[in-house]
Amino acid sequence: MALWWFRNYCGARFTISSRRTGIGGSAGGRAAEYPVLTEAGQCVPGDPPTLTKVILDSLAFRYASVLRSIQSLTGERIHGVHIVGGGSKNDYLNQTTANVTGLPVLSGPVEATVTGNVLAQAIACGRFSSLVEGRAHVAENVRLKRFMPRPTRALEEASRRYAAIESRWIEHEASVVVHHAL
Repeated sequence: MALWWFRNYCGARFTISSRRTGIGGSAGGRAAEYPVLTEAGQCVPGDPPTLTKVILDSLAFRYASVLRSIQSLTGERIHGVHIVGGGSKNDYLNQTTANVTGLPVLSGPVEATVTGNVLAQAIACGRFSSLVEGRAHVAENVRLKRFMPRPTRALEEASRRYAAIESRWIEHEASVVVHHAL
């Protein structure tokens, strides 16, 4: 659902969780492959690096939105973000997430699923007496990378625009749900 007005690149808005993003397969940057942009009258970035930046920025803004919702619903303050798996290797996404959320980001381990599986097996085989002991071992042996927020005025303005766009998107989705319910 992440809508992000990418001011320096055609004002592109990208709806990450929409079924119509065109993400996946080998689109190769063809406008017909990105209906969410073309149907909204937005230009599709002409080169893969720019399109990638639009997508990654959209993800970071969506992460921030979801974290704000979680805090609002639970009344609990979130103190940081931990990104694991393949996405943890993308320094641009991790730094942008820190910048947009205003929270420190830890990235890694890359193979979090494997690490968790091996840890569970090690506990079952008696290598560790508890999950706490196993987690401590992993923490001592896995290097995490830290990204600290670096806010800018341009980022603050982009955040305001994103919030306005997201609000319109939520209203639109709610009207679609109501329409289909009738």
